[in-house]
Amino acid sequence: MGYYNPTIWENLLNSDRSAWDSVKDEEVIEESRGECDRYSRNLMEQAFYGLYDPLAELSEIPPEGMEVESSLLNKAMEMDEYLSLRDEVYSDRMASMLATAAFSTELLSKLPEDVKKDLEEHQQAQQEAADKQSSDPDSEEARNAAEKAKQSLEKLQQSLERNQAQIENAAANAMEKTEKDIKDGKKMLGNLGFSPKGGKLDKTDVQNMRRLAEMLKGNERLRKMIELIGSMEHIVSDEMKKSVLGREQLVDYQKKELDLEDLAPEEFIGLGAPQGSAIHTDFMIRLANNELLHCRYEGEAPEGRGPIIILKDTSGSMDGERLEFANALEFAVMTRMMKENRKFISIPFSGSDSWYVYEPAGRPSIDEILIHLSVNYSGGTDPYPALNWAIDRILEKQDMKKAGILIITDGEFEYPDAEFMNKLTAARDNPGVMIHSIVIGCEPYGLREFADRIVSVEDLSGTEKLNDQVSESLRDLI
Repeated sequence: MGYYNPTIWENLLNSDRSAWDSVKDEEVIEESRGECDRYSRNLMEQAFYGLYDPLAELSEIPPEGMEVESSLLNKAMEMDEYLSLRDEVYSDRMASMLATAAFSTELLSKLPEDVKKDLEEHQQAQQEAADKQSSDPDSEEARNAAEKAKQSLEKLQQSLERNQAQIENAAANAMEKTEKDIKDGKKMLGNLGFSPKGGKLDKTDVQNMRRLAEMLKGNERLRKMIELIGSMEHIVSDEMKKSVLGREQLVDYQKKELDLEDLAPEEFIGLGAPQGSAIHTDFMIRLANNELLHCRYEGEAPEGRGPIIILKDTSGSMDGERLEFANALEFAVMTRMMKENRKFISIPFSGSDSWYVYEPAGRPSIDEILIHLSVNYSGGTDPYPALNWAIDRILEKQDMKKAGILIITDGEFEYPDAEFMNKLTAARDNPGVMIHSIVIGCEPYGLREFADRIVSVEDLSGTEKLNDQVSESLRDLI
């Protein structure tokens, strides 16, 4: 094994040791090392080998000084949770590093207090014996320190045996939590397009996942949102269909108003001809009459239209399960839009003065999205200021002409006034604004006055029925 330190694992490959060398100085390991080293100098390294190599097996007799790590990991390896955690980080050194840091610190923090005390005392005795052995191996002090370390190990082993059930429970909880955190982080990273194909994490992914973990720490609302994302993703899945939006195959030609993207190649001769020439004059006449030839294609293209403006109700009546559902749905729609490079704007709102416009430039960071989703005004409900802004934006900006509006709300607000209805009527005529709405748990009295499509969702627990309902609302929008 050359220069490598001893290990408790049988037939450990040099590639596994090299993988540890490549991650042992990473920030996530360094931050965990201080806490772990109080109890064991080797636990994280040995945990990494066991997680990274799915075939790793413990040696029957551990090297001297590594009995504790062998005992703790031997108990862990007997559990289904350990196999599941191994599968999650299989041969992925960055994921294994994250799992190592999380599992080691979780395990040690959950151990019974008397076990932690004995671990710390043994660690100190081992260090003292090593120091004495290094300075004067034949001295009385060195022999006494070695004997003290031996006695502390015997005491610790008795403590480990006495608390076996609690230790196994601590290990199981640590592994289960670690696996869940990594799965949640990978899922969020994948949805946002940060994680590479194949599930392998790189340093950027690790940094993003750690920021994600910090954002989720103590924020139960965002954590529950993650649990709902699976069903929401199914609703907004990337189904492909035969569509004139696709551009795989030229089908025929058609006459319509000028669209340079589809203009037939031969028409570009007239477009580029000298002004006043017969060819250019003929081109301009046919342009005025919408008779220019354009290519018509068919092929596979993602369902959907243009940009989306999402209005999310964060009033007091939405608090709890309703807002968790709204966050999960918004997150799924946003990530769908990012995958298709389509523009989206999100407006969380409550009372008339409680709303803001979130319009990310390019691909937003995880921190940015989670901060946005955590906004919760918890006041009254007045959607009309935000709706007026959304309609004005569609009317004023050329790149928003095909935008649709999605309102996620419980519908507890006043009826619209005449000024709003007049503006909406004009916007429906040109450019053809449509308002889709998902109403959670209440009667959509005010919405019935102006929404083009309303779906009421009463039961947030019936996933299959929920998918059908919400899909109906999102049809022709995403």
